[in-house]
Amino acid sequence: MKNLCLLLVFSVSFLSFSQKEEGYFQYTANVQPTDTSAETLQRVSMMVGSKMEIYFAKDLARLDFKMGQMFTTSIRIDRKAQRAISLSSSKAGDFGAILPMDALNENTPKIDTNAVLNLFDEEKTILGYKCKKAILIIGGKSTTYWYTNEIAISSQDFPILDPNVPGFPMEFSSIEEGVLMSYKASNIIFGLENHDVIFSTVIPDEFQMTPQANEQ
Repeated sequence: MKNLCLLLVFSVSFLSFSQKEEGYFQYTANVQPTDTSAETLQRVSMMVGSKMEIYFAKDLARLDFKMGQMFTTSIRIDRKAQRAISLSSSKAGDFGAILPMDALNENTPKIDTNAVLNLFDEEKTILGYKCKKAILIIGGKSTTYWYTNEIAISSQDFPILDPNVPGFPMEFSSIEEGVLMSYKASNIIFGLENHDVIFSTVIPDEFQMTPQANEQ
């Protein structure tokens, strides 16, 4: 499950069609067990209520991720100021860290020549956008996408857009450790206010700085 969380938070890069300058996307999660073991059922119960939110503007990015009752994480990037932070909250407490820009740049997703992409003629509409189906297989892991060519944003700082998929993901799902987790776009807004608040890279006083942050 840890690998699934990292995939969702760090594996996306957006493509370039009719690009949007700034906006907000919300994805709501649907979590289902693929087996009936007590361990899987308990894991699913802890993941109910998961969601992901993305904010973007010129040189600015923010990704908020909630994994059910387990934890929340907010990653904020200001490329003009060359500063990035993460804010995480769980039962263990509230923690903040300054993220190294070099590492973020190195983690930008790239085309995988070993990936297998299967495209289908199936279509459906999500939030008014026509979507097509694709299944991407990388390293034996399969992810199903419903993507649209009617939306694109220019940003290297989000991991839900895989450059191996020919469009913007309105819905995507995969199975890991007996759990089917699906994310579907539930709200889209183009245009933002209060950039200073949304994209703030100041770590609040109530957040404990991690060793990584103190080393910066």
